[in-house]
Amino acid sequence: MRNKAKFIEDAYPVVKPEFTEALNVVEDAAHVMNQTGETTYTIPSQFTLSDKDESFKFEKQLRPSTEDLSHQVEDYFYIGRGE
Repeated sequence: MRNKAKFIEDAYPVVKPEFTEALNVVEDAAHVMNQTGETTYTIPSQFTLSDKDESFKFEKQLRPSTEDLSHQVEDYFYIGRGE
């Protein structure tokens, strides 16, 4: 995941305090998006301060592999909050 710091900065403030320690938004988002192929990660309403689903948008893009810079790998780039 790229732009991870911005994603964390946007995601954790919407999570209810009682869930912030148990919910690792980066790992959860990566897992969900890799399993579903979707580019939107949603924190369900029962975990958010607004009591509404909170969505976050990503784009799949190619980037150089960390092991071999001549090889491209697909990765998720955080682009911002959803509607």
